[in-house]
Amino acid sequence: MRAVALVLLVSTLPAGPAGAADALAIDSEVGIALEAGYARFLDDADRVHHGIAGGLEGTYVFAPFWAVRGGYSYADHHAKGENFQIHQISAGARYRLDVFEYVPWLEISPAVFFSSGGSGPSAVDAGVEAGLGIDWLLGATWSVGMGARYFRLFGEEKFPAYLLAGLRLGYRWTLGDPFAP
Repeated sequence: MRAVALVLLVSTLPAGPAGAADALAIDSEVGIALEAGYARFLDDADRVHHGIAGGLEGTYVFAPFWAVRGGYSYADHHAKGENFQIHQISAGARYRLDVFEYVPWLEISPAVFFSSGGSGPSAVDAGVEAGLGIDWLLGATWSVGMGARYFRLFGEEKFPAYLLAGLRLGYRWTLGDPFAP
């Protein structure tokens, strides 16, 4: 009797690497998110410039816990007679723990900054972005969350040279069917 039970148990286990891959298989998932919040810029004279920011992000999940992401953000800084805008573009990797209703994530990306404005800095800078956040899944497709991204510009000693923090509204779908959960 024990031998029959053991044979039945072994026959239900995944067979080798292909079975293990099936256990972790995911449908390709794509997502977009709108972001709005706070921006902080530290200039060369160590003056802090506060502002408002907005952005758009796209993600593609290629493994159970990994995604590639790309994003664009715009920030408007007005303070003490100075005004300038910063556009930021980045693309990189995100580690996300999408197991529960709350999905924490960490990311790292190379980034490019374009700044312009009447009395502020006008330049193009490159750097590295490190982000963290959490999304709350409202259902199979919609989510809300919050996140923060810290930026280190190449050739700069200060960290963070730039900071974005705010709220997120996201929509995700299975690749091939934007209305499928």
